[in-house]
Amino acid sequence: MADEVALELCLSKQAADGLVSTVEALITRLPKLLAAMENGEIDLRTANKVCEVTATLSDEQAREVDKRIARRLAGKDPEKVRRMARDAVCAIDPDGYAERAKKRRKDRRLELIHADEGMASLWAYLPAEIAGAIYARVDGIARKLKTKEEDRTLDQLRVDVLADLALGKHEGLPGALAQIYVHVPIDAALGITNTGCVLEGHGPIPGETAREIMANPSSVWRKVTCDPVSGAVLDVGRTRYRPPAALDEFVRVRDRTCRAPGCRRPAQRSDVDHHRDFRRGKNGHTAKQNLTCLCRRHHRLKDVDGWTFNLNETTGELTVTPPAGRAHTTRPEPILKPAVEKSNGSIKDDQQQGGAQEPPY
Repeated sequence: MADEVALELCLSKQAADGLVSTVEALITRLPKLLAAMENGEIDLRTANKVCEVTATLSDEQAREVDKRIARRLAGKDPEKVRRMARDAVCAIDPDGYAERAKKRRKDRRLELIHADEGMASLWAYLPAEIAGAIYARVDGIARKLKTKEEDRTLDQLRVDVLADLALGKHEGLPGALAQIYVHVPIDAALGITNTGCVLEGHGPIPGETAREIMANPSSVWRKVTCDPVSGAVLDVGRTRYRPPAALDEFVRVRDRTCRAPGCRRPAQRSDVDHHRDFRRGKNGHTAKQNLTCLCRRHHRLKDVDGWTFNLNETTGELTVTPPAGRAHTTRPEPILKPAVEKSNGSIKDDQQQGGAQEPPY
């Protein structure tokens, strides 16, 4: 079959094999995903993301993932759908996810890939929390070096800092810490369960990994308090009491990424923006209801003619409307998986209710 598809569509055998595998998975394991394609809600690229993430599951587990994400596909970009599917895989097969994560760590490696014009790529495959900490430290130093007199771009500064650190030419700068947020439910922290742990900017991690990070004396671990029903951020544990800094940190933890639709730049590397700016006569106030995280590009785009950014201070919905006139809306994602209250007063997982419940702002 793959040979025939390759001939008909002018594809390589490898590409045809992948296409046939995707089609087979959609028909036999992911029927709701296939229905979403037929309805025009997603395209083949998005479907491929889900097929890749669910490839290690049994047919029964894959169908459960299919069921969980089916009602949440419309309007989502491929990367967002992949993350939704990955989170569902972690929830449905936590033991398998943890075991696969443990095996992946044995595959860590460093590769040197030569390119043209005297350039090369240095590529590292390593645990997510280590990669995140390295990038955070390099980025922090690069931003401190980006002064008015510095003509290098941030990208150039980051790679120069990384090279200097690796070669022992740079020892870092005071205050440029590699601070990483790890969200750990109390039962996972105590070793009672191994689920619900999230490495900010990456996604679910096994409870064993989260506890190793917490126990590491060199880690900078920050407590995040969430509403047990909605999963929304309520407060950020801190040892610093200066209100502006505390509020800045709260907003970054709450928003997690740039709030512009489709943008996944981490909030820790974005700007905290006053939606209504008091200095411009818009009655802005420095409060969490009037603050959102926007990456530098979307922050600047907010002031471009024809673009409108509207924030609903009650619900937290940010609606971005480009010059073409089609509105796109986002809300802060809950950190903990939301649960809803059943009629008898007990708490039930939202996925068992057939769809995610939106958290309060």
